[in-house]
Amino acid sequence: MEVTKVEESTRKAADLMAVQMAQLTGEEDPEDTAQMQEVVSGLIDVMTAEGGPMQQMIPVYAKYFTHDDILQMIAFYETPLGQKTIKVMPQIAGESAQVTMRWITGVFQELQEEDKEDDGEMQVKGRPTKENAVE
Repeated sequence: MEVTKVEESTRKAADLMAVQMAQLTGEEDPEDTAQMQEVVSGLIDVMTAEGGPMQQMIPVYAKYFTHDDILQMIAFYETPLGQKTIKVMPQIAGESAQVTMRWITGVFQELQEEDKEDDGEMQVKGRPTKENAVE
């Protein structure tokens, strides 16, 4: 987890998530966003502390990967491509979250419009369509 800079990536993703949550809720006040980032940072501190969830993940990895697998992953992450992967994964995750949030927002808006038309009885009709998909 150190080699892949999980803590650093998590902090970057959490900062981005705090901004996105503020945008989604319409609370785009910089003070509110900073406060949300501070709260999330505190949670990450707890997660990465001695005995925290990050350390508790070790048995999960051990369940699926052998010691040799882990050594091979470390070797990969030390290569130029591995370093690039570590560097861009937070951006990929952030952009993926934005795509998902835009799609979810479109679906919810569509449901709200249908709700108004159906006398307040919300119904989900079918699967997502091109109209509520990301642009």
